Amino acid sequence: MSQSPLGEEPKPGSTYIDAFGELAQRIRKGASFSGRERNCAFLNLGGKSFADASAALGLDLEQDSRGIALCDWDQDGDIDLWMTNRTAPRIQFMRNESAAAGKNSVAFLLVGDLLGGCPLDAAGARLVLSVGGTDRVQTVHLGDGFLSQSSRWLHFGLGEFGKIDRVVVHWPAGEAEAFEGAEVGGRYLLKQLTGKAAAAQRRGSKVLEIKELVLPEPTELARIWLSEPADLPTDLTIPNLPNGPALLNLWASWCAPCLAELKAFGAADGLPIVPLNTENLEGNEGISAKKANAILKSAGIEQAGGFADTKLIEALDKVITDRIYRHRNMPLPASFLLDKDRRVRVIYKGKVEVATVVADLKKLSEANINPRDAAVPFSGRWSDGIFKKHPIAVAGTYREGGYDDDAREYLQRSLANVGGENAGGKLRLADVHMRLGDIDRDAGKHESAINHYRLAIAGNPQLMPARIFLTLSLAEAGRSEEALQMVANLKAVSPGNPNFLNVEADVHRALGNEAQAATGYRAVLAINHRYIPAIEALTAILATSADAGIRDGVEAVKMAEHLGGAPGARVNPRFLLTIADAYAESGNFDTALHEAGNALKYLLPYGDDQKISRLQKRIFRFKERKPYHVEQD
Repeated sequence: MSQSPLGEEPKPGSTYIDAFGELAQRIRKGASFSGRERNCAFLNLGGKSFADASAALGLDLEQDSRGIALCDWDQDGDIDLWMTNRTAPRIQFMRNESAAAGKNSVAFLLVGDLLGGCPLDAAGARLVLSVGGTDRVQTVHLGDGFLSQSSRWLHFGLGEFGKIDRVVVHWPAGEAEAFEGAEVGGRYLLKQLTGKAAAAQRRGSKVLEIKELVLPEPTELARIWLSEPADLPTDLTIPNLPNGPALLNLWASWCAPCLAELKAFGAADGLPIVPLNTENLEGNEGISAKKANAILKSAGIEQAGGFADTKLIEALDKVITDRIYRHRNMPLPASFLLDKDRRVRVIYKGKVEVATVVADLKKLSEANINPRDAAVPFSGRWSDGIFKKHPIAVAGTYREGGYDDDAREYLQRSLANVGGENAGGKLRLADVHMRLGDIDRDAGKHESAINHYRLAIAGNPQLMPARIFLTLSLAEAGRSEEALQMVANLKAVSPGNPNFLNVEADVHRALGNEAQAATGYRAVLAINHRYIPAIEALTAILATSADAGIRDGVEAVKMAEHLGGAPGARVNPRFLLTIADAYAESGNFDTALHEAGNALKYLLPYGDDQKISRLQKRIFRFKERKPYHVEQD
């Protein structure tokens, strides 16, 4: 199992990513995340050591368990537990039936007082229970396990002790308060500033029937109604596809379940089946068309069949793998129910009953069918109105992981859902277009970025970053007149604003006007000598300009020293490379190599092969005692 990174790396290293990817593939093929290790429970031996009591307590289960929550569910004085598992059963109740448990115990629920400086849930409060000359301590925790929260009731098992000596609560604000009236066997509310243990009303016990755990045998048979219809490639050829819904059925002559299924399909009236034989993939002459048609006719299927090609199989398999995490090879038989728009709505892995297909066809014909309702085996209400997805945050997480294409795809899908005619909808839509513009600009797709930035501004005219990045994208696309006009518009809004002056310098730099750009950056620094973007850009020009008249190694090093003192500069690959270029231009190649090496160290985890390759070439030049200049790209 891969180990998570411990250092402060910008991104996990390639070894970790590779190992985690291999683990994910193993799970996808049916392996266990935990290696099928049994759960463990350890008994505290008076603070001296622990004993493995897993089997004795009946907790040494093979479930791939994750979260655990403790509570006295049946209020019989002992602790029961709930577990969540990654595999079935997904949630499991373990009732404590130990003969000795619960005979002598006491439980407390702490309630804070805002006037006493404590939240109502008393988070962080510590209770000290004195019995038999010893103190027992518990603290109120919130979120005390992995994706789980135990009961806030503090439960104390007292063993042989039948009398409580003292109860003291140390509230989060620092005050200690003693409570009177607690007796063994009771359940009490301890309200701050009262000093009295108030008996809690016992709720009726929710009795859960204890059943033997019987897990079904693993099978590849499945009926999967998709929560969202899946489009097939438009250039895909499907032989003899009728108008309207259709059932694509993959079969082979050597597959007994396939032949039995075909016979059942043939006995059904009006089933829109498209039987596709899979034996001639990759040009293999596994079966002739004449023989395949004879098999279909003997099964009672009059519809014309055909042969599936590799492209079709790959497209159908992708429909499954994109939606079902655990999937092995495509089974035979396999069927796919398509709607009238040629979208996959239902997947049948293995042999399927005719009645099931007929019922799904009927459901597909219902005008108001909600695919998500059809995809679940029970009724309920959806949490869309409760838990709102934040497309910007999700896309940001993708980008942090280096998955820009996934971020772009996610944001593009969200465009249909985040908008609206009200002001809030327009602002959200503008934010999404802004992020799409950022992704396309970073990828060098300037025209697409320009389009998204314009849409962002149309939705939110006050979105100044969109105006700035639209200006830069126009310059990077070579549209100089438009870019300079945008600069003039920005400067008119706020004359002398260093942010807009820096954008003007950036535009000149993107257009290749390095002398004007350098003058612009100096003007920015005259207003604010700590303006980091201007320092970094001017350092780069002084160190790497194609114009020998602009380059100045001595001044570049002075600027680089300022840049190196900026927050985060010593772990920023771009800043470190700019610093390295400055030292190389001044002839200090040893320092240049050192800084470039640091830049490479922090760049490698990002896995950007193009940037890594350029940096390695730069290091090679420094080793040859040659500085880097722009014309050498």
